[in-house]
Amino acid sequence: KAPFQQGRTLIDQLLNERAVTLTVAIVATTRAELMTYRARLARLFNPLSGEGVLAWEQPDGSVYRLDAVPEGVEFPGGDAAGPTYQTALVSLIAANPFWYQLGTLEAVALEGGLEFDIEFPIKFATVKSASLATNNGDVSAPITVELIGPCLNPSATNITTGKTMKVNYN
Repeated sequence: KAPFQQGRTLIDQLLNERAVTLTVAIVATTRAELMTYRARLARLFNPLSGEGVLAWEQPDGSVYRLDAVPEGVEFPGGDAAGPTYQTALVSLIAANPFWYQLGTLEAVALEGGLEFDIEFPIKFATVKSASLATNNGDVSAPITVELIGPCLNPSATNITTGKTMKVNYN
């Protein structure tokens, strides 16, 4: 098994794509404005536009994304359309069916800077960083820590368990 592997290794496993259909209501004040909005919607969701990002924001503020390609826009008639309103169906297809949570996790702070007024600019400072990573997913996920630049004896602490991992290295 590979490091951090859960279960077996899938080889040549195909996941079904995710089809997403959005119902959009266009409301305008004039027929000309309605036609402008229809054209804009069709232009935005043109299949030739390529892959885009569908973002979904939850009431708690968390945002998820799905990378998807538009299949097109359909403008049904009947009760779904009128002189100044129109319902549209936007079809998207996501090759990767998984939703991903948006956001970056990075925190860097400078502490105790010293400056000397000499001929060339020079600064001395200590860089400290701390990041809080929360896994709200359905399975446990390992972390990967990459340190760039000089560092003396770095450590990582799990604030839930209190366990600390230290590396004696310069």
